[in-house]
Amino acid sequence: MFDNHILPAFGDKRIATITTKDVQKAVKQWFEFTSANYKRWYNYVSSVMDYAVRQGYMDKNPAKAVVLPHHDDLAGDEPENFWTKEQMNHFFSCIDQAAHFDIFVMFRVLAYTGVRRGELLALTWNDVSFKDNSVKVNKTLTQGDKGRQIVQAPKTRAGRRTIPVDNQTIAYLKRWRRIQQKSFLRLGINTIGPDQLLFTNTKNGYQSLNTPSKRLHKIQDDNDLTPRITIHGFRHSFISNLLIAGVPVTSVQKLVGHTDPTITLGVYAHVSAKQESEATAALAKYMQN
Repeated sequence: MFDNHILPAFGDKRIATITTKDVQKAVKQWFEFTSANYKRWYNYVSSVMDYAVRQGYMDKNPAKAVVLPHHDDLAGDEPENFWTKEQMNHFFSCIDQAAHFDIFVMFRVLAYTGVRRGELLALTWNDVSFKDNSVKVNKTLTQGDKGRQIVQAPKTRAGRRTIPVDNQTIAYLKRWRRIQQKSFLRLGINTIGPDQLLFTNTKNGYQSLNTPSKRLHKIQDDNDLTPRITIHGFRHSFISNLLIAGVPVTSVQKLVGHTDPTITLGVYAHVSAKQESEATAALAKYMQN
C-alpha cells in the first residue's frame, strides 16, 4: 500500500510541508481508483502524521481536516451475501465428498463456526479439541510485505475466542485428520504434530488466501447457485441463521469475535421471509381477538 499508493503521492515531500490540500488531492485520486481501499490508505497517512506531530516534526495533522469522499447508494436492493439454511444445505449437496472431502470440510467449518478466511487457514490441529467439541481461534493468516503470507494475532482481543462445534462437524474433522495423515504419509510427510495445519497446499504449507474463493466460485459456476455469495458470506450466513434460530445477540457477538453487538446486528440485515410472514400473521390474529 505504501509502495504503490502512499509513497508515490507523498514520498518526495518533507512531512512538515504537506498540506490538507495535498492530502485531499491524493485521497480524491485514490477514491477514483478504488471504491474501498482509499480509506485504509488515508488512515495510514493520518497515522504517520499523528506520529510526526508527537515527534515535533509538525504542529498539527493536516489529514484531520480532509473530507473523505463517498459513493452514493444505488437505487434498488443490495445483493444478499448470505444463504438460508436451505440454500446452504443445497450448496453442500453439490460437493462430491468422496472426491473432494477436504473442500467439503473446509466449507463446513466456515459455515458452522463463522470464522474469517484468514482464521480458517491459520487453524492447526492443536486448536481443535475433540474432547470439548470446540475450535480455538487465536491467530489469522494475512498478507505481509511483497505478498508474503504471515500469521498474526487476531485484530482485537474479542477475536480470541473458543467456538463450540456440533457433533457432526467434529466427526467430519476427525475423518479429515485421518485422511490427511494417510495422504501425506504416502509422500513422506509427517503430519502427526499438533502444529499441523488443518488445510494446506500440496506441499503442506499455507494455502493461498485466494484458494477458498476460487473453490467457491467454481462450485457456484458448476451448479448455477444463486444468490452468489463471497467467502465472507459464510460468516454472514452463520450470524444471520443463528439470530433467526433465536440465539441471543450477545452470544452470537461472542462466537464471531465482534467487539460491539451493533456490528453483529449490522451484518444481520435480512430477516427470513418466513419470520416476516409469521410476524404479520401474528399481528392480524392479535388484532382480531
